[in-house]
Amino acid sequence: ALPIWTNKSGKEVKAITATITLYDARGREIEQIKDYHIYSMEDYGGPVRPEQSFIEPMGD
Repeated sequence: ALPIWTNKSGKEVKAITATITLYDARGREIEQIKDYHIYSMEDYGGPVRPEQSFIEPMGD
């Protein structure tokens, strides 16, 4: 499995959320999803340490 992401921050990552914005072919915003859950240490057994890569477990 390939890493989903790698922590390059120098601090432990305990949670990640994002704002995702969708655009049409002309560049107009058509939808926005705020606070989209990407990672939480409660879901995956602990924080991701600096320089550690997160690999999503099979079946998730």
